[in-house]
Amino acid sequence: MNLKPYLIYVVDDDEDTQLRLWRAFSMTQPDCLLYEFTTGEELLEHLTNTEDRPHLILVNSLTSTTYRGTMPQLLAEARRRSTPVVMLGVARPGTNVNWSYQLGATHCMRLPGTHREAVQAVARLRPVWTRPGLSDVSRIAYT
Repeated sequence: MNLKPYLIYVVDDDEDTQLRLWRAFSMTQPDCLLYEFTTGEELLEHLTNTEDRPHLILVNSLTSTTYRGTMPQLLAEARRRSTPVVMLGVARPGTNVNWSYQLGATHCMRLPGTHREAVQAVARLRPVWTRPGLSDVSRIAYT
């Protein structure tokens, strides 16, 4: 049986975070294929030029100021494709989480700062992309 991999899109302009997430996914989720983008504009361009239906989009909420300008378009496109969007951030929960949910993100969590945190984050997120609509992961704790 040849199953297609889960498509996971990561929007982050920090190479260290991209590498941490790539290592965590490759070690613990071999059935996932990661695409990395440094800006929201890059991801929007990719989504405009493809019919891919990513299973999950991870976005660093602190990625460049131009990113914030594309966030409403990005979330609208994700909703059209029924793709969950997880905002990763380092700000205090009260500010970052509220802002992310107001824009339409489906989930929020702390940006993993270490390999161990990245592995834990990926494990917590797995139900988001494998079982869409699962209510018990609709709001992942900001820890």
